[in-house]
Amino acid sequence: PKGALPKGALPKGALPKEAADGQPPASDELLQAPPTWVPDASVAYCSSCDCRFDLFQRKHHCRACGFVFCDPCSSSRAMLPKSWCLNDPQRVCAPCAAQLAPFQEQFSASHSNATRGNELSTWGIRRYFNRPLNFTLGGEIRKAVYMLENMMSGVESVLDDNSVQQKLMRRAKGLLFMTTCKIAFIGGVRFGTGLIITKLPNNRWSAPCAIGSFGLSLGAEAGIGTIDMVVPLTNDKTLRAFAIGERHLALTGEAGVSFGPIGRFYAKEHQSNDSYSHSKGFYTGLALQGALATVRVDVNRKYYGVEVDSRHILGGQVSAPANARLLYEKLDMYYEWAGADGAQRQAATSSNWKLETGERRQPMSQQIDSGGGGGGTGAATARGGQGGGRRTPGPGDASASATRAHDIEETVAV
Repeated sequence: PKGALPKGALPKGALPKEAADGQPPASDELLQAPPTWVPDASVAYCSSCDCRFDLFQRKHHCRACGFVFCDPCSSSRAMLPKSWCLNDPQRVCAPCAAQLAPFQEQFSASHSNATRGNELSTWGIRRYFNRPLNFTLGGEIRKAVYMLENMMSGVESVLDDNSVQQKLMRRAKGLLFMTTCKIAFIGGVRFGTGLIITKLPNNRWSAPCAIGSFGLSLGAEAGIGTIDMVVPLTNDKTLRAFAIGERHLALTGEAGVSFGPIGRFYAKEHQSNDSYSHSKGFYTGLALQGALATVRVDVNRKYYGVEVDSRHILGGQVSAPANARLLYEKLDMYYEWAGADGAQRQAATSSNWKLETGERRQPMSQQIDSGGGGGGTGAATARGGQGGGRRTPGPGDASASATRAHDIEETVAV
């Protein structure tokens, strides 16, 4: 008969540990441990609305209770307890979503993707190959860091034209980082993903907001390549469009040339933002382009753990996440580098990159030998000698220093 389940299966609409009176389980019962999923083969109808599953009406498990629902009945997303080891919001049914709602702020603050660490690849060549499409905001942050580093050093810096970008960056009220792929022959198509941050009144940067873009172009152009765009946003209208979640349509004139790993791409939006970007591939052209950029709500929700309005992200109501620390530090380094002379730039660039990719500079040995009075304890060593000044090594210090240096190097390697 319709709605029948195999012998021993729970009735339709039931939840694990269901109370005798037929009420859903209490929140503390629901959050005790991950559920055992009901087998797909044992279910023919949605556990909530009684619709029959078929080729078009697919089955979906609620990650909180383990039962099977149709897509409309399990369209909610919610963060689950930290002990379940899930950092992304998960698909849940309507009853579970209601029970989990009071815990969402707590869960997102404790173990969402925004709270995780974010590390750069130690493979030096990796920073030259940013993907045009990225499905996590953490990945977009790493791309942005690579772009800033490539502006300061690397293969692209063989063309000494940084003054153009620096002049634009000084007037920026916000920054848009995006890697796009362009394929063109007379007409062209361009697509990519990235992030946007704004400068807050306290002269700090906002939390990152994920965006995506798709555009078409027409002109004297041919080739294929990728463009690492760092666009200083100086127009309030553009920032307002992203802040309220609207799509931003940009009509630009653009010119570019790329040959292998070296290329430049310039775009001018009418009475709005200019961009001067590094590009790679084999492309040359002069064209008019129309591109539509929009906020990626799903990527933001996956990153922050809850659905957050872009107005709150870019307006400063959302705290700067720990996961984006690398980006903020690299921006500070860039502006410091942009104000230095040539020799200082080269020295700062090489040392900063080595430090971030896991290599350690000479000051580590100074930290090993520095410490207060007596024999220099491990705690003082770890603090880099904050307890006192440098002392003259004694006869028995050589072997001890070598041992400590070896131990610290092994720790850094791990």
